[in-house]
Amino acid sequence: MEVDLSFLLLQLVFIAAAAVFLGRWTTAEHRMSSQSWEALVAKLRLDWNTRGVSDRVDWGGSIEEIPEDLWQLITSPRGHWVIFHNAKGMLDMVVYEFRNGGGVDQAL
Repeated sequence: MEVDLSFLLLQLVFIAAAAVFLGRWTTAEHRMSSQSWEALVAKLRLDWNTRGVSDRVDWGGSIEEIPEDLWQLITSPRGHWVIFHNAKGMLDMVVYEFRNGGGVDQAL
């Protein structure tokens, strides 16, 4: 009798955990589908400190040293953090476009 009671309790815990998971997943899906494109773009972090790089750009001439400076900015710990933070936002933008877009442009 004791084994049957513990098995029943295990089943109830499993069913409750599955119900909580499905409830949270459904809520997250609904929240994701109700977001606008502007809200998704607003999630992206644009706090790269590129002012020092853009101040040296000769807008009429060459920009030979700029790629090295940008590469140092991207490979810095702050650059990695911004990339990590923006990755989820970009994936959300892809899902939004997949759900709401008209598909692949045939002209491309």
